[in-house]
Amino acid sequence: MLGEEASAELVALAESNPAAYDGAGYVSGMLIAADLPLNPALQRFTAEVLTGERARPKRKGRPSGRETLLKVQQYSLARFLAEAEDVDIPLGRNDEQANGGDAPWCVFEAIADAFTSAGRRTTYADMKSLFYAPNYADLRRLGDFLFRSGLQTYSRDKVLEIHLPR
Repeated sequence: MLGEEASAELVALAESNPAAYDGAGYVSGMLIAADLPLNPALQRFTAEVLTGERARPKRKGRPSGRETLLKVQQYSLARFLAEAEDVDIPLGRNDEQANGGDAPWCVFEAIADAFTSAGRRTTYADMKSLFYAPNYADLRRLGDFLFRSGLQTYSRDKVLEIHLPR
């Protein structure tokens, strides 16, 4: 369950980050659906959203697509694989070439292939953009928060059991 400090951090992030706003709403909804109590920060956030006192923050630039949480999942998974000590796959093609290696693929390609095979077309360029493009900074901040807080966790066994939203 999400602790009080992590909830307060998520709600604070949701003030200006549309992806975090969506994430806080999703977390609140899942807790309510599971008949689990909301801690004060999420309870206040949920009440403000439901009464119309809190609106989703505007995103600068083009509107984001409908797959915000899916992209956060892709980012988090790529970050896990890149940082896992027992996984020796470079993050991107340039990482592999810079280290003089000859791995047949990289984390970006592996995730793009897995999501495409599951019916969610994803390319190497899509994955690279998630990590480096300025327009995905909000998603990266949310993904980093979820990773730090323990809400988004992976293990070697769990990576094989990813459930994609349809």
